Amino acid sequence: MIQKPYIPIVKAKGFCPNPVAGNIPLFADSITNSKVVGTTNYNEWWDEQIYRCINGYDTAGVHIPGRYYFYLNFVILKGLKGPQYPFYIDLDLEYYNLVEYVKKNRKTGIVSVKARRKGLSEKAQTVLAHGLRFTEGYRGAITAGIETYTTGLRNKFESTQNNIIKDLRLNVLTDNEKQYKIGYEIKDPVGGYIEEGYGGLLSFETMYDDPTKLEGEYFHDVICEESGRYKHLGATVSSIKPALEFGSQMIGTFFIYGTGGNILSTSKDFKDFWDNADTYGLERFWVPGPRLYFPFFGNNIEEYYIDPDTGNKFDAIPNLRKYKPHERIGMEDVEAAKQYILQKRIEYSKLPNKKKLKEHNQAYPLTIEEAFTSGGSNNFNDEKVYDKLFQIEGDPNNYRPVVLEWVTDSKGTNVGELGLDLKVKCRPATKDDPDWKIGYEYQGPMPEYTDLDIGGVDGYNQDKTQVSSSLGAMVVMRQGNKVNLVDRGIHKGLYPVFLYYKRPPRKEEFFDYCLRVAVYYKLKRNVMVNAEQDFVIDYFIKNGGMNYLSVRPKSFDAPKTKQIHKYGAKMTGFSKEMILGVVQTWVENYVDLCNFPEILRDLLAYDEEYIGTDWDSVDAIAYAIMRIEDMRTRPRQADDAVDKNPDPEWVKDSSGNIVLRSIPTEEAKKPAYNEEGSGRWASLDFDSEATRDFTD
Repeated sequence: MIQKPYIPIVKAKGFCPNPVAGNIPLFADSITNSKVVGTTNYNEWWDEQIYRCINGYDTAGVHIPGRYYFYLNFVILKGLKGPQYPFYIDLDLEYYNLVEYVKKNRKTGIVSVKARRKGLSEKAQTVLAHGLRFTEGYRGAITAGIETYTTGLRNKFESTQNNIIKDLRLNVLTDNEKQYKIGYEIKDPVGGYIEEGYGGLLSFETMYDDPTKLEGEYFHDVICEESGRYKHLGATVSSIKPALEFGSQMIGTFFIYGTGGNILSTSKDFKDFWDNADTYGLERFWVPGPRLYFPFFGNNIEEYYIDPDTGNKFDAIPNLRKYKPHERIGMEDVEAAKQYILQKRIEYSKLPNKKKLKEHNQAYPLTIEEAFTSGGSNNFNDEKVYDKLFQIEGDPNNYRPVVLEWVTDSKGTNVGELGLDLKVKCRPATKDDPDWKIGYEYQGPMPEYTDLDIGGVDGYNQDKTQVSSSLGAMVVMRQGNKVNLVDRGIHKGLYPVFLYYKRPPRKEEFFDYCLRVAVYYKLKRNVMVNAEQDFVIDYFIKNGGMNYLSVRPKSFDAPKTKQIHKYGAKMTGFSKEMILGVVQTWVENYVDLCNFPEILRDLLAYDEEYIGTDWDSVDAIAYAIMRIEDMRTRPRQADDAVDKNPDPEWVKDSSGNIVLRSIPTEEAKKPAYNEEGSGRWASLDFDSEATRDFTD
């Protein structure tokens, strides 16, 4: 079930999804008059309510699913102005409809990425409260990776139970930190007690120390609270999943969700579930910042809003005013909300301390990428990284998508296979190019210089599998800090000029693309590869690329090392600490020259505790820097950049003496970038038909 872009639902007259919220008739209200219990009117009225809570309710042409009807009419929340019944909102209808779809089609569950304060915890505990009342023998569980989140959701659940109308309250047999059991006891003939009733049971577990705590149980619903901070999420789901299955069919449902800005790098499993939802049988539910963003919905609550920071008054629902009040019930003005969020970003960006800007962007992400951008376990200067990320996001001139292709003969044979030098051509990417074929170029090659550019590769040895789906990365770093080429558009610093960050259908296609990048940038002896991924090295050797590989950086070897490999580098316990310090220094000195958002996000999420991480672009930079730190040469003019036998030219020097000067070749004269030195694509003569060829 694909989540479609939000289109407001226009409500017809008479739309009333919560007819009994706070409006129980006297003949069915046992709180006002306990004598009504058991009367015909009382029983018929409550039978109808139970039917609606199970099967749903139709109002003005809109079907309200049973769980949502229960939520709207019988659950009391802690609102801004005290206890209140929930507002009807289109987003909530989408969510509960998705729950129905997942249950009906026996899917594994729902994986959600959301902005803050979108009520998914409230909806999750409502699923449990509903199950206890309307499913015989119901079993549910609340799990989390941190005890705070298990306790927090349990408290929300208990608040619902304590505030629900008397006629729907449950008799509790057990209520402790591990279990919540409902039912009642009757005496047996020998003087003991027998538990009777629906027999509902909830379990509460924090799984940080043991993801198998609930193994062997069976469940209808399992909540994975704040999955972005759930270190053993994958192991927990794997352990519990058999308890939700009956043979080949899913009987129970997982509810896996995490909040933007609350997603740590240690929970790689959460991103894996999101990225590979189809494989795991999960349905995605993305809730960006502008959805369900108070007061930007048309329930006639706050049509005008006073910004608490500025005191400015503005229209909260400008795009909904074309609808009549009854038509816009529950509608969300997502466009107005988005503009407000962007306006706050601009205001916070002007503050000297960017902490508030960072927190606001994390709490109200506009894209999935923003939601997954969070603080990892590292010592990189995240304020500088965020400053740069906020500066370049949405700027289409930062880099250009390109496709690198081998130059072939008239028969389509790679010239390298004909015994000639490998040759690559570069062209702009088009909408018809598969995503995996596209690399990103900030600045093009400068073949007239040797050792100016250095490549780093963090690849993989296996094609995509259910247990391995991380991307591969190749980064080209330019040593502008070691040359004086500002007039050629080369920044005075060490910075990435090319990024390939993909996972093609076959691993050999990734290896081959890395070789193309090496040829394109003329990276002779300057491609440092993760030596653990020896398939990449092997591919280079077998396909004419051995002379591009960097030898092992011995300056990063531990004393008395037993490493014997010739090419590439390994991040061992010894070298990892050294290289992280070097990367940390690079962030301090040069991250403001990085124009690739993917790299910046990886820097924020990078986890130092794991040698094999999923933030491959940072590891690729680390390998490139290992080569730079280990090499004994500096960037210099290439041997073939100057004509060795030029026609003589006599000129005067600054003292007026006549001297002989060599004439540079046309290629050496040609500027690679505009004279302003911006290095931006706008300054390059690179139209849609053009290609540039570079050989080794």
